[in-house]
Amino acid sequence: MRPRKIAETTTGSTYSVITMAANEVRIISGKWKGRKLSFPSAPGLRPSLGRVRETLFNWLRAEVANCRCLDLYAGSGALGFEALSRGAAEVTFVDRDPKVIKALQANAARLNADGCIIVRSSARKFLARAGQPWDIVFLDPPFAEDDLTPTLDALRQK
Repeated sequence: MRPRKIAETTTGSTYSVITMAANEVRIISGKWKGRKLSFPSAPGLRPSLGRVRETLFNWLRAEVANCRCLDLYAGSGALGFEALSRGAAEVTFVDRDPKVIKALQANAARLNADGCIIVRSSARKFLARAGQPWDIVFLDPPFAEDDLTPTLDALRQK
């Protein structure tokens, strides 16, 4: 049963609201619309907000179908699974945290996700040995790490 809470409006009437667990995000659209992704508590892991993902994928709507995507610093995997849900041919998820990798694998199995490649590695080590380029790269490193500039430099070399 989904957890529910009672909310009150400014006029005093009440209504029931479905809530999600703290470590869950919902896929916004596509074949898995409404499905939940679970992720572990991990330092620096903060999934992209639903409204941010919705805006991003509205911009990318025509570009995602049949493309190869890279979800670097995958974390919850929300961006990569959203891309697969909307028709991406393949998404490579990269994260270095073993708990995150385990959750990504569980979510992929629960969704029966084809085209899902999960790699445990740091972003820069992965990019140093990666072969083919990607059509779309999702890049959202943890705030506490100063990895953005070196990662962008490594991507430019691909």
